[in-house]
Amino acid sequence: MAQRKNPSMKIIIEGPEVGPGKVDVDVFLNIIQGTVQAIKRVAVNISQINHQSSRGRYPRVIEDQCQILFTGWDKGSGIAELQARPLPQENLFNIVDEAMTTLIKGTNELRSSGGIFPKGIDTNVINLTSRVLSPLKGKGISRIIWQKSNGAKGVRAELDKEIYAQIEKLRVKSQESNLVLEGKIYQINLKNRTAKLETRKGEAVLCRFDDAMQLSMIKGLTHFIRIRGTGTRNLSTNQVSEIFISIIEQIPSISKPRVATKISQNSLVQDPILSLSGLGKEIWEGVDADQYVKELREGWD
Repeated sequence: MAQRKNPSMKIIIEGPEVGPGKVDVDVFLNIIQGTVQAIKRVAVNISQINHQSSRGRYPRVIEDQCQILFTGWDKGSGIAELQARPLPQENLFNIVDEAMTTLIKGTNELRSSGGIFPKGIDTNVINLTSRVLSPLKGKGISRIIWQKSNGAKGVRAELDKEIYAQIEKLRVKSQESNLVLEGKIYQINLKNRTAKLETRKGEAVLCRFDDAMQLSMIKGLTHFIRIRGTGTRNLSTNQVSEIFISIIEQIPSISKPRVATKISQNSLVQDPILSLSGLGKEIWEGVDADQYVKELREGWD
């Protein structure tokens, strides 16, 4: 059996300030890190498309196992080589290879897509790509090229100021202030200050909040809520993908959510810690914690 080749791609940096064997370190790191994060995000998107029934599991698997290595720098030029670390599972290995190809082809398609994102490309990828191309604003870098090193032939994207302007236009357009969403929280992680909201339409939205919103978010677990804030909208689906919450309100006319609520083990919502923090009484309202959870579960059945 022939040994498979690790997915790899080259990043070619061109411009008057890219001389023989030299390039600004900050610029170099910015381009490399942004590219790697964009590849991982595309890989997550592809895995979610292929495994829609496994919501919440595959993103973590991809983030943990999709490791991209910096394997070389061609002397006398601005060409860096990236390669995926061998993965234990064949399907994940293929996803990384597909992610590299999708990122390159998808970025090319954005030139004439009219704001419609290609498969695997979402607002998060747009934001990361914008970060990669930000050095084009100066005079030192004139073009950044992504090119597959093996596998699919001719997979190459030449990223210049024209495509950067198009991507910036999409990025700014996707940002929206004064968003209002209604739904129910089905997952919360207080350590990372994130939560997931299921809207009335059944759409999942990533929520971010600050320390001041912690107690309100916990109390919101048992109610339908209305949240307001600044968020990001996927221009191809018109769905809100992420929101930073500034205001949260309970909707009193609707009682318990009809969905099982998950609280991350990394969160602070654990009875002993709640007792020490003084939040327990406010959340459980004087009721025994186990009984409180039992009653909630009965309401979800």
